Amino acid sequence: MLTMEKQMNDPDVVLGFSLILKLNIAYRLGRFPLETKS
Repeated sequence: MLTMEKQMNDPDVVLGFSLILKLNIAYRLGRFPLETKS
């Protein structure tokens, strides 16, 4: 668990995670346009 906490405090890991999250959201929005949800 100590390694997990260290990774969360590592700027590079945080930036990498946020980038993956943004790419995942962009991918979902690309497959399922907002128009279809409304």
